Amino acid sequence: MIIDYILIALVVISLVIIFFIIGRKFPVISSINTKAIPEQKIKVVKNGLLEDRLKRKFIDFRAKTSSYTKPTAEKIKVCFQNLYNRILELERNYQKKMKSAATPKEHQELKKKISMLFEDGERLVEEENFKEAEKKYIEIISIDHKNTEAFKNLGEVYFKMKDFQHAKEIFQHILKLDSENDTAYSSLGLIATAEGHLEEAKEDYLKSLSINNQLAAHHIDLGETYKSLGEKEKALECFKEVIKLEPNNPKNLDCLIEACIQCKEKQMAKKAFQKLKEVNPDNEKLDDFKEKIDKLK
Repeated sequence: MIIDYILIALVVISLVIIFFIIGRKFPVISSINTKAIPEQKIKVVKNGLLEDRLKRKFIDFRAKTSSYTKPTAEKIKVCFQNLYNRILELERNYQKKMKSAATPKEHQELKKKISMLFEDGERLVEEENFKEAEKKYIEIISIDHKNTEAFKNLGEVYFKMKDFQHAKEIFQHILKLDSENDTAYSSLGLIATAEGHLEEAKEDYLKSLSINNQLAAHHIDLGETYKSLGEKEKALECFKEVIKLEPNNPKNLDCLIEACIQCKEKQMAKKAFQKLKEVNPDNEKLDDFKEKIDKLK
C-alpha cells in the first residue's frame, strides 16, 4: 500500500513537471524554431501538429509507468486526459491571441516577408542550393503554419535532395491541411515511383486525377506508370487524354506515338506523327518514328 502511494505521488509530481515545462514552452511549441534549424532539421514539420506530439509523449510515459501503477491505472488515465485537454486549450488560446494581436500593418509586413522568402527559396532551388532553400521555406511555415505552398515547395526540395522519407511526410501533412490537394497526391506518386513502388504510385496518381483531371501532367504520370507496369492499353488511353488537353505539345505527341507503336495502333500513330512534324519539324525522333510506324501492320 505504501509503495502504491509513493508511485502515485511520483506520477503526480511528474505530471506537474510536464505541465510546468510545456506551459513555459508554448510559444516555442506553437511555431517552428527557425534559429535551431541546423539541429532540429525538419523535426517540427515532420512531427506535424502539436496534438500528435503530445499524444506520443503521453502514450510513451503511460506505457512506462503502467506496470507499476496498475491499481490506480484508471485514475492516472483520467489525469493524463485532463492535462492533455488543458494543454490543447491553452495552445488554441495562445494562437487566437497571437492572431488577434497583429495589426493590419503587421499583417502586411508579414505578407511582404513571406513573399520575399518565397522569391529567395525559388532562386536558391534554381541554384541547387537546397539546404538554404529548405531554411527559407521552414521560415515561411514558422510564420504561417498552414501555408500549403510553402509545404509543397519544401517537399519538392526534399525530393530533389532524394530525401524521400521527409518529402513523403511533408506531402502527407499537406493532405491533412487540404484533403483535396491533387498536387500532393501526384507528388506522393512521384516519390513512390522513385522508390520503385509502382502500384502505390498508380493509386496516388488515380487519386490526383479524381480531384483534377484537367492537368495534363497527371495523365502523363499515370500513363508512364502504366507503361512501367506493362499495361500498354491503359497507358495509351492516358496519353490520348493528354493530347485532348495539350494537342500541340511535342512531348505529349512523342508519348502518344510511342504508346501507339507499342499497341500497334498504326492509324492513330500516323496521325500523331503528322502533327508532331507540324509543331516540331526538327524533332530528332521523326525518322525513327516513321520507320517504326511503317513496319506496323
